[in-house]
Formats: sequence, structure tokens, C-alpha cells
Amino acid sequence: MQIEVFLKNDNKPYIVELNEKVKKGDKVVVETMRGIELLTAGRCVENQEVQFKFIRIANGKDISDAKSNELKAKVNLQDVQKIMDDMGFDVKVTLIEYTLDARKMIINFASENRIDFRELVKVLANKYHCKIEMHQIGFRDEVRIKGGIGICGRECCCKSFLTEFDKVSIKMAKNQNLSLSPNKISGLCGKLLCCLAYENDMYSEFNNKMPKLHQIVDTPDGQAEVVYNDVLKERVHVKFDSDGYDVKDYALSEIILKDER
Repeated sequence: MQIEVFLKNDNKPYIVELNEKVKKGDKVVVETMRGIELLTAGRCVENQEVQFKFIRIANGKDISDAKSNELKAKVNLQDVQKIMDDMGFDVKVTLIEYTLDARKMIINFASENRIDFRELVKVLANKYHCKIEMHQIGFRDEVRIKGGIGICGRECCCKSFLTEFDKVSIKMAKNQNLSLSPNKISGLCGKLLCCLAYENDMYSEFNNKMPKLHQIVDTPDGQAEVVYNDVLKERVHVKFDSDGYDVKDYALSEIILKDER
């Protein structure tokens, strides 16, 4: 039997194979690349590459230990941040996690620069008596961990369902004729909205059919200059006089393209 499991704050599924029956939502103890962890069972799958090793179905002690580790991590976050501040590190500690056996502390932090943490790791290991793993994350990852509500009014995509961050560019906003104001096309992370990529291929395909702005075209009422394209409705807005007061729109099928100015 194979099931999907998910690391905390990660929507990407990983595959575990086991000989016991579990239901979606059950807690299982698994050996991951980070150590022994308590994870939640997802849906059953077949013929997938196994990535994590199944250890056991979680018992009461496992669940109690996991809760205790979460509380300990929250308490230690402020202390770790203070230690890093005192040592002169310009970083923001976003999340601290423990493996189930508490042998490893995983510190997720955001920073614009790469930093040498060798001395810090020694200090933290001596203080907390466990192995320290520093995990640098980007500003998008920080929002994925903390979550939040986007300008659309819904939970951020990175928190709710995205498994990978797609490449997003300002050209995608231009393709969709969106406002280029940073406040309108940026997410909580300060980067371009992930959703700009969702319909970009469709807009690119439609834009290739449409005439370019300021292009001269033939319409049923004579030659005119293109002033706006309604890509979704496939309608072309044109003006017939230089002042731009006489503006009409036509279906793309009614337009005959001429040479560009």
C-alpha cells in the first residue's frame, strides 16, 4: 500500500509504502530526509517511487511528543532570533521545527544574503543540546509558511495548493492588459502574483490573433486605427479620426489587418 504524506507547510506530496491500512488524515511516523517526523496520511496511490520510509502508525506518545515539540519551538523562536541579532546576523527567523525525537532543530529563516552560520550553529547546539539545521527560505516561502489573504480575498495560493513556484514575469501582466502598479500585481511576499502565470498561455495565444495597438485596419466602415483590444471577447476598438472621438468596436472576424504604421 502506498500513500501520500506532506511535510509541514509544504503542499508537495511524498510517497510512503507500508504494510498496514491507514485512512486519509491518520497520523504516521515516517523517516524523511530531515529525520523522524510525524506526518499526516493523504490519499492512496499506486506504482509511485517511494521517497520516505514508513516506521509506524502514530500512537498517543507520538502525538503528545509532537505537540510538546511545537510548543517548545514557539518558545525558542524568540530566543533564537535574539541570539542571532546579538551576533549581528541580519535575518528573520520565520519558523522553528523539531523532528519527532527532538534530536534536530530546523531553523527556517529569511535573508537577502547568503550567510556563514558555522559559529552560530555551535552556539545553538551547545544551548539546545541537539543538531541544528539552518534552512534559508525566500520571501515567497515565508508567506507559504505563515499564510494570509491575497488581494482576491482568498487564501494565498502558495499556502493552499501550490506545490512549486512557477516563474512569473512582468510580461505576463502586460499580456493580460493588467495595471502595472506594484500594489495591484504583487502578493504579500512583495513578489509578482503567482496567479499571473495561470492564464498567461491563453492570453498569449489570443494576443497573437489580435492586431497591434495603433495598427491601421480595414473595418466595415472604412480604415481606422486600433486603440484597444478586448482579448477575451475578441473585439477590436478603433478610432476613425485623429482626435479619437469617433470610436467603435468590431468583432475580430470583421477586421482586415493592414500594414503597421
